[in-house]
Amino acid sequence: MTRLDLTPHSAAALNRLLDQALDLAPAEREQWLANLPAEFAALQPRLQDLLSRAACVETSDFLGTLPKF
Repeated sequence: MTRLDLTPHSAAALNRLLDQALDLAPAEREQWLANLPAEFAALQPRLQDLLSRAACVETSDFLGTLPKF
């Protein structure tokens, strides 16, 4: 599924699922993703990608790397 083939319905579902996953502790997200109902199987790779990006932000020191003025 590419960005261009997301329908309004699947984009809304992706947003709802991502919100649910981000409410979980990072350690619980992988299990949550593995237990998604089959109706969301097409969204699973995109969710995995978004969650891995979120994990990078959550564990990095991005505020410590801001430019100094």
